[in-house]
Amino acid sequence: MKLDIKDSPVFDELTRQMNSKPELIDASALWRASGRKRNKSPRAWLCKDNIVHDPGGSPDVPIMITVETAFQYVQILCNKILMAANAVFSNKLKADPARHVMGYPDQIMGILAVGATMEGTSMTQEEAAAHITKQVAERTSGLGEYAQETAVAKAQRAVKLRPNTIIKADR
Repeated sequence: MKLDIKDSPVFDELTRQMNSKPELIDASALWRASGRKRNKSPRAWLCKDNIVHDPGGSPDVPIMITVETAFQYVQILCNKILMAANAVFSNKLKADPARHVMGYPDQIMGILAVGATMEGTSMTQEEAAAHITKQVAERTSGLGEYAQETAVAKAQRAVKLRPNTIIKADR
């Protein structure tokens, strides 16, 4: 899904840099486009592990970061980008909660996935959790028994389904 964010100098700067198909993005240029927000300069916000190149000195020197890090950084700099990214994530989560739980089997994702599954339905939390876990079981049915059991157990923990509840794919 392509984002089109109006009236965002940060988005415009990111788009300008992305159109040149770079391997790295200049975080300083993004920060300047944001109006040089206090406490959000690249050096203040980004941990050293996320900065690929920083020549030091002036805050206006190019501080280079990866494209992935840039997508995170622009969400900090611009609420419009943050809201658009959240909308994309929410739509993808609603479309396929089980995929997200399988990809990130953590309780935070479980909470979001259960809520997305319940939205617009009369499902209870437990029914939504069971539904997600059943989808994971169905999608992993071609794996070996141990691999499937591991994936299903991770999903059960993520959605907080009681571990003694046995969910198997319909065959």
